[in-house]
Amino acid sequence: MNDDPEKIFKEGCELIKYSTSILDLFFYENIISDTDCLNKINNDLSECRLKVINIIQKNNLKEVDLLPWKELDKHLLSRSNCLTWQIRRKWPTLTEHLDSCYLSLSDFDWLGNWLETNLNNVKNSYSYLMEKYPQNSGFFISSPKLEAFWEKEIQKKSQVVLEILSDAVNDSNLKKEISKIHIMLSFYHNTSYTDFNNKLIGLKAKQICRLVDGQPKIITEGFLSLLYHELGHYLNRLCSNYVTKNPFIQQTSELGSFNRLTNIASNSVVDEEIAEKFSEVLYDLVYSNDKYLKELGIVDTSNFDRLYKSIKLSSDYYFNLKAYSILALAQKQKKNFNEVAGSISKYSIDFNYANWFIAYNTSDWLEDGTPPPETLYSLRYYTGLAHKIFAGKKLTLKNPEWLTGLWTPQGYKEWLKLSNLI
Repeated sequence: MNDDPEKIFKEGCELIKYSTSILDLFFYENIISDTDCLNKINNDLSECRLKVINIIQKNNLKEVDLLPWKELDKHLLSRSNCLTWQIRRKWPTLTEHLDSCYLSLSDFDWLGNWLETNLNNVKNSYSYLMEKYPQNSGFFISSPKLEAFWEKEIQKKSQVVLEILSDAVNDSNLKKEISKIHIMLSFYHNTSYTDFNNKLIGLKAKQICRLVDGQPKIITEGFLSLLYHELGHYLNRLCSNYVTKNPFIQQTSELGSFNRLTNIASNSVVDEEIAEKFSEVLYDLVYSNDKYLKELGIVDTSNFDRLYKSIKLSSDYYFNLKAYSILALAQKQKKNFNEVAGSISKYSIDFNYANWFIAYNTSDWLEDGTPPPETLYSLRYYTGLAHKIFAGKKLTLKNPEWLTGLWTPQGYKEWLKLSNLI
């Protein structure tokens, strides 16, 4: 057995990247998998994991040096489990999927309480939005001339946000890299996205571009909500690559490779949570500064604040109710779906939502109630991990350690403790 830690660590990172690219190929390109090929990769993952476990057990490592090895072990196991599902041609169960993300059902216990507590606030937000938007929200329609106008407006507003962000960070490498980010409208994607390798953020045009009384308009509140979240993803990657004060990167050369691991199931939860928390921090930073608001063209600050938060609350409510519904249904066999319609309905402002959700979303679920993998994967958005970890704590962009690394949920908590942030 090769006992060179640096080589083993590098081997593990490369295996994770390679296995992920193979799984993505089968998933996105609908290619029939080669079982022999997958079995070989899976065996390689298992053998590498044995080496990693041996180092964890036999080497007398300090806590700061041990954490990346424990994380690597978790990532290797998660990738192996995903390959096993592909080999056996069987969807993962709810429990299996949560295990691959290092989650449990208890991580979602907060959803029911959140829905109950916020139901009246959601109703008030919807009423406020319906009062404000019918006369000026317009509709989305695209043409080369309109797209050119919207792109120009987005570039102006985006540049202001990037300058604000650059002013908020201390690290010179971060400032330089932030200036390279290109933000554009995405007219042909169903979601906004972050492409770190190409220094690109794409914002879903349909959510923020409107034609009102014949005039093109950008919904500023919606634009900022989308941009802040995607910038959170981008800064997570950026800090993981360029923050020179990161003690992990300083102490061990192979950790540069570790922090650049691709987004996979085992670190996807923290990836989303960091982006969500970053959105809150950046919003507070911008909203507390009149100069920033003026540069963004925001004059009526109280109305802007209420609109932004109403849009955010309405969006959170929609997705939290969806997650609650998925989990409620996934724990029942398909023939018993109607039994949980009542528990969904008590949190819905639309009395038809439960029946609609069951009819519209479960046609491709298995008879035992197992949802498709992509449905289970969407649960990564709804753990509320960052709110639990940082409850009552004031985060800033001057100290970016909380933005650093692609961790499992437990690994992220340990990293924050080592960084004296919790």
